[in-house]
Amino acid sequence: MRRGRWLLVLAAWCGLAGDVEAVELFESQTGRFRVLLPGEPSVETHSRRTLLGRVTDARYELASDGTFWAVETHDIPRAAALLLPARVILDRARQGFLADRDRREIERTDTERRGHPAQRIRYVRRDDPEWPRVALLVLAGNRIYIVIGEDSPRTRETLPPERFLASFDFWEEDAQPPGPAKPEPEVR
Repeated sequence: MRRGRWLLVLAAWCGLAGDVEAVELFESQTGRFRVLLPGEPSVETHSRRTLLGRVTDARYELASDGTFWAVETHDIPRAAALLLPARVILDRARQGFLADRDRREIERTDTERRGHPAQRIRYVRRDDPEWPRVALLVLAGNRIYIVIGEDSPRTRETLPPERFLASFDFWEEDAQPPGPAKPEPEVR
């Protein structure tokens, strides 16, 4: 914390204080995740019934000066998580994410996060096709996490989307949160 204050004093002395926002670790016990954010996100929750059971969604989001950060959680029925392969679940979640927001995928990488299947995607918005954005989808048990970082070439990056995604950590139901996450080094 002292280092952060020292940097603010230095920025103020250099005339840059208006450009500096605090980035802190946000943790949601309900969402079972933590991530770096430059403020407190708004939270929306929804629930709906499906043939296999109830789906519960939560969205934690924060927008600032053209940059957008969000973590979505989608709790799918346990039967669906047992019956469908992880790749199918993640593919459907990715397709829904892209369609709901009128986005076009330009690259997908199948990966893992904390031993769970994941997909990292680069995409463009149809209204701004020259500027790629990034998202991370993770399937942990019957919960899908969608971590979204969007910025624009016309905005100043308080928290670059790549650093936001790298800071994302989660834990499983009935588990304790892992120890404090080490902040990722900022890439310039």
